Amino acid sequence: FFFFKQKTAYEMLRSLVGSEMCIRDSFCTGFTTKGPNQRKRTSYARHSQVKQIRRKMMDIMTKEVTTSTITELIKKFNTESIGEQIETACKQIYPLQNVIVRKVKTLRKPKGDIGKLQELHDERNMPAILEEDEAKNLLKS
Repeated sequence: FFFFKQKTAYEMLRSLVGSEMCIRDSFCTGFTTKGPNQRKRTSYARHSQVKQIRRKMMDIMTKEVTTSTITELIKKFNTESIGEQIETACKQIYPLQNVIVRKVKTLRKPKGDIGKLQELHDERNMPAILEEDEAKNLLKS
């Protein structure tokens, strides 16, 4: 966890139930930044603003986690699109920077999820297997 001087750090923890009916804890962190025409050296948000920012963060995180599957969530976390959504949504309250989802823990696994995970694993390896088969066929002919 990192800190910046003269900025407000805020963090949000939320337990969410995903589309696969598994419970996940998600941690999101962010910092305030100077406004476009700000001369002041510090950029501290008021407590009421921090509460509004956390509320927006919770709304966006619950919307993303409850409507997305595991693979879609992983793609969104890798591209940091959720952090960008939070930054743009909270610009009206206070300008933000470095908003990231730093951790998502699965607390309760869904029942019968092993088959789906096996299918996902097979789908990922299929293109590589097909390429190897095509290369072998080219060498034989």
